[in-house]
Amino acid sequence: MTCPESVQPWLNGGPPGPVPLAALYCRYDLLITRAGRNTLAEAAYCGIPAVVLPVAADPHRAGEQQDNAAAVAALPSVFTPRDWHDHDGLRDTVLRALEAAARGVRRSGQRGNDAAAALICGLVPSASLATRGAVL
Repeated sequence: MTCPESVQPWLNGGPPGPVPLAALYCRYDLLITRAGRNTLAEAAYCGIPAVVLPVAADPHRAGEQQDNAAAVAALPSVFTPRDWHDHDGLRDTVLRALEAAARGVRRSGQRGNDAAAALICGLVPSASLATRGAVL
């Protein structure tokens, strides 16, 4: 199986420097990720089918990733294996996520929080926002 050219940098150690993930979600059909808050929020917003693998071994996080995964578990585009160290269970989870991607469970992103947008509009003059290219 040949990987798409756009995936090759990831197989060779990844691209240099930080990568804005939100720009990648529209280019791919499936996300396999740990259960970080920002990544899960962006994936849920974009509706990309995601296989979520929470890290449980980090003693400094005190179950944070399991809590994050549980918070989005009911979304139709989120798939979490019971034990991601179990090869068969992980394969089944990835296959279910790929089937969901093929069925088109992905929805386009939604507008952000209107209350937050109203607050920003009240704090910052519209002319100032317009000169910076902001759209609320």
